[in-house]
Amino acid sequence: MLEAVFHNEGQSQTTLVKETGIDRSTLADLVNRLETHGYLSRKRSDKDARVNFVSLTEAGRDMLLNAQPQVSLVDQALVEALPERNRKAFIASLQVLSEKLDEAE
Repeated sequence: MLEAVFHNEGQSQTTLVKETGIDRSTLADLVNRLETHGYLSRKRSDKDARVNFVSLTEAGRDMLLNAQPQVSLVDQALVEALPERNRKAFIASLQVLSEKLDEAE
């Protein structure tokens, strides 16, 4: 979620729902919890009180930057767990799935 907000800084929760594919109520709960922990902030729209814009706090940005190397290590370990002959096909399959998800949006 922090990564999604990082790439869509200052966007509405509705935009984040569209970008992440997370349903509206789950995303709202997640944003609430991350805001409670000080990783996200919300600002209500001046034009529409139903709209909240979400941004990373400094703590959220730090958390994301600190987590990225660990996430990369886990990604690498997962790929390395596959036999080498299957790795390219696995990565290609993930790319196809990602493209299809993008098209569905």
